[in-house]
Amino acid sequence: MSAAKVVMEARADGIRLGLDGNDLVLEAAAPPSPAVLELLSRHKSAIVVWLRPGPDGWSRDDWHSYFDERAGLAEFDGGMSRDQAKAQAFSCCVPEWLNRNPVRSAPGRCLGCGAAEHPHDPLLPFGIESAGHAWLHSHCWRAWHGRSKSKRTPMKKIPQSLKLFMDIFDQAIAELGKMKRPFPDWPEVRTIHREALRIAFYKRTVCETPNSKRSAFNRSLNSAMSAKYILAAESDSGALLWKA
Repeated sequence: MSAAKVVMEARADGIRLGLDGNDLVLEAAAPPSPAVLELLSRHKSAIVVWLRPGPDGWSRDDWHSYFDERAGLAEFDGGMSRDQAKAQAFSCCVPEWLNRNPVRSAPGRCLGCGAAEHPHDPLLPFGIESAGHAWLHSHCWRAWHGRSKSKRTPMKKIPQSLKLFMDIFDQAIAELGKMKRPFPDWPEVRTIHREALRIAFYKRTVCETPNSKRSAFNRSLNSAMSAKYILAAESDSGALLWKA
């Protein structure tokens, strides 16, 4: 039995699990079943590894919970099939991992090709400002992103005040988004129109008046953009939004 399954069995039995160094700490309101205790003892080493936070602050258990949460939202709230929901959950894990494991580079040279900036080929910053940037030519981004993605294993953690908004954004862009180039020399990214996101937000939130809904949407979007969770560009058809 895997460590993940043992942890699930323990939690179903009312046991709260924690770590004290290399020791497994158990808390329960009632005496746990002997069968579950035997499983915990037999798989202790693997469970400690499963629960221990990595360099980005999240454990394997945290990533597993995040994936399950996103898959559940996509399947039960978004009406996706289980396979589609899993694919959507993974697409949420990738940017989360990138924000938690940012790549930084000096601003004077392209991280992709190694060349310097030229007047006709400027270097652009990619990434979250508070975590640092990876500087690349626009035409180098796609290849560099592909190489980076191939090395990933499943971002700055989203605050609770923006969690619902970003959940709505993730679901809306998965269902309604289209691949577009926000700027002429940028690669294609999955985008959604601001108006489509606003409608999705109104459907998922409860406010006393239309004005309060409008204020809540504008406040949340501005906060997400200020924190660089969402990027925006104007187009002929209105403002386009995409995930940073």
